[in-house]
Amino acid sequence: MISLIIFIITIVIMILAILFKPSIKIKNINIQTFWVITLIGALLILLTNSVDYSNLFNNIFQGKMNPIKILILFISLSLLSISLDNLGFFSYISEKSLEKCNDNQYKIFFILYFLISILTIFTSNDIVILTFTPFIISFSKKAKINPIPYLIVEFVNANTYSMLLSIGNPTNIYLASGFNISFANYFIHMAIPTLFGALFSLGAVLLIFRKSLNKKIEYIPNEEKTKLKNTPLVIINLVILAITTILLVISNYINFEMWLICLSSALILSIILFIFSIKLKEKEYIFNVYKRLPYNLIPFILSMFILVLALKENGYVN
Repeated sequence: MISLIIFIITIVIMILAILFKPSIKIKNINIQTFWVITLIGALLILLTNSVDYSNLFNNIFQGKMNPIKILILFISLSLLSISLDNLGFFSYISEKSLEKCNDNQYKIFFILYFLISILTIFTSNDIVILTFTPFIISFSKKAKINPIPYLIVEFVNANTYSMLLSIGNPTNIYLASGFNISFANYFIHMAIPTLFGALFSLGAVLLIFRKSLNKKIEYIPNEEKTKLKNTPLVIINLVILAITTILLVISNYINFEMWLICLSSALILSIILFIFSIKLKEKEYIFNVYKRLPYNLIPFILSMFILVLALKENGYVN
């Protein structure tokens, strides 16, 4: 019962912390509590011998979709997106989009809806969320509008349409591989649930946020137009992101794992950023990108993996 009790207490405290105390400040450093709590839970599992250590090691470092590979995938994709944001790309395209949509929020809402849907189907919900979130935040700031409807439709849409194909989500890949479900068989069974889920969620979002979306965009163009910090570097970054996306789509067919594709792309971009930093004597090209990476995910995912593995080993999953 020890593993089950630790798991339940950890999850409950983590949820409460997210709601009431999402971060703590220690000597001018903000630390998010969600990963600290799960880390404590995982350490308690290890201290109480609720999991077999050799089995834990094998599960963490071996297998087709182990937590190390998932972390590499997330961190690598984050690097590609954060680099573009650092170069002012999302701020730039948000300003251009605002100039085109006049004062109508529904126009930009549906453009985002269909774009996110198409990209999610053929790539991954993680890629779409990492790519579009900086754009939505930058766009909303410039337009002086509520970003919540756009962020909600992004998250709901990306997670709903990611159900359609086995490549839409790392979880899909993990389950399809584990149970030997073919690409076609997965699609046949998930097409109708995805379609109805997507239509219902769209209606729900429009109903909930209709008042917010009915407000006109009060965008006043700045006299100083937003400029890209380094146009050649932005183009290189976009090309790498595009190639990465294409390779992720066809990863099942070329028998190349997703984490290796993302890691290769991140390393190539890192080398290019490093070269530009030296050439232009501006360290922020590489330093700021690595500084903003979501390192909190590392202890969180590993801790959750230990907690769930303990439940599995003690028979609760079955």
